Amino acid sequence: MKALRERYGFTQDVLARLLGLRRESLSRIESGRVALTLPVLQRFVRVVTLARGVREHLAYAEARGNIPDERRLDVLAQSLRIEKDAADEVVLLSMMAYDKKRKDTLTQSLR
Repeated sequence: MKALRERYGFTQDVLARLLGLRRESLSRIESGRVALTLPVLQRFVRVVTLARGVREHLAYAEARGNIPDERRLDVLAQSLRIEKDAADEVVLLSMMAYDKKRKDTLTQSLR
């Protein structure tokens, strides 16, 4: 869980809020001190699926020289049953994480 959280650019505070948990509870789950419940796992999978979908959509649009289509991201969020405010936050954070990774990769390739 921690590796995916970090991969998609979420802090513990943000992910905990998206999952309906306190940050301390998420920390205990990540460290293995508390078992992950099925409802929390389901919410986590939906959030990570949206984050991955955002990154894939951005990469696809970039490869074709297109502007990302926000409607596709909205449809994905709706199909995952993620509330609008939470979906907007996931999309924004995912876009920022994608952009950071892209810049880091370009910087490394120029060295």
